[in-house]
Amino acid sequence: MKKFKLIAILLFTSFVFFSCVSVKEKKNINLLEKTKNLTKYKRIDIVACGSAYHTGLVGKDLIEQYADIEVNVEVASEYRYKKNFYNKDTLLIVVSQSGETADTLAALRKAKEDNIDTLAIVNVKGSTM
Repeated sequence: MKKFKLIAILLFTSFVFFSCVSVKEKKNINLLEKTKNLTKYKRIDIVACGSAYHTGLVGKDLIEQYADIEVNVEVASEYRYKKNFYNKDTLLIVVSQSGETADTLAALRKAKEDNIDTLAIVNVKGSTM
């Protein structure tokens, strides 16, 4: 459980650091209660565009350093078209400020079609993601 909490806190902290979650919305989010048990994954793919991609890079460093899980960060426009070597031990995390970024949405849909576990981190409650 400690490893799970650490991953969730690190992801959330890096996301807030890059201003992808507003202060008002941050008060209403309990990421630990809404997040899957991340300790079951051997690999995490983080997919995003623009500044959300840079948030993913920070998350990669933190997760690999403190949780000892392999992390791959990709730009969504490239991820959706390439061959992905994910399996049941892979989690796809999509990061988007609006929750409507077309390429990120397409990557999310592809992973769902392939029955891969997904987690979306967005700034807009009720967004498509």
